[in-house]
Amino acid sequence: MPSGDQRAAERALGHCLAVEPDEGLAVLASRLTLTALDTADPGTPSARNLLAHLTSRTGESGDGYALRGLLTHEGVRHRRDPVQSAALERALAACALGSAALPDALRSRLEEALEHARGVLEKSPFDPGSPGANPLERRVRTAPSSVTSARASPSNSGV
Repeated sequence: MPSGDQRAAERALGHCLAVEPDEGLAVLASRLTLTALDTADPGTPSARNLLAHLTSRTGESGDGYALRGLLTHEGVRHRRDPVQSAALERALAACALGSAALPDALRSRLEEALEHARGVLEKSPFDPGSPGANPLERRVRTAPSSVTSARASPSNSGV
């Protein structure tokens, strides 16, 4: 690699080391860092330092997509510490990507949210009118159980 490219790669590594991604940006930061590592000489102290930082940051993020990206990246696969790789693989397994299953804690939170939404909808008053072709006009309609009969004999009335 020409020396100009090496200097640019070192600067990119330095910039990536300074990035602390906000919530939800773990994948972007991880991919950006992996790209910078691809351009650098893996034997340099800055590349080793950045890889250690990326491994730690990604493991702590708990973001399954970022973890999977780090674990499957060819350029760094052989440079990771086996103990760290095992920890990352366990963290990835806990994310359950592709398993079509939610961890119990997340499933419980989702079910609570759905129950809350159901309660709000059940307590909401039924509005028998719905907008017609003219938004200022309302259709007269009975409760949902008799929608079929309302369709059989439509009765539109003006406001």
